Amino acid sequence: MEFIIPSLRIVAFTNIDDFGVEVDHMSQLLDLEEDRFITGFQQQVHKARDKAWHDRHIKHKVFQVGDLVLLYDRKFLKHLGKFQAH
Repeated sequence: MEFIIPSLRIVAFTNIDDFGVEVDHMSQLLDLEEDRFITGFQQQVHKARDKAWHDRHIKHKVFQVGDLVLLYDRKFLKHLGKFQAH
């Protein structure tokens, strides 16, 4: 809210005395907010596109009784490093 309605703190911090400079500063802040919004929207679109691609390329596996599978063990979550012995 302080960017739309400049407070005394912002005026004192930036030393804005001229009204034209203040208007220019506010327009720059609004442009920055608009660029931030556009970037966030593009990021969401890109993330959704990546998720859709990933979901399309998942290979579903069907396991039968007697198949050999790799067992995931939670005790390895506290693994100290890549080359440390368990």
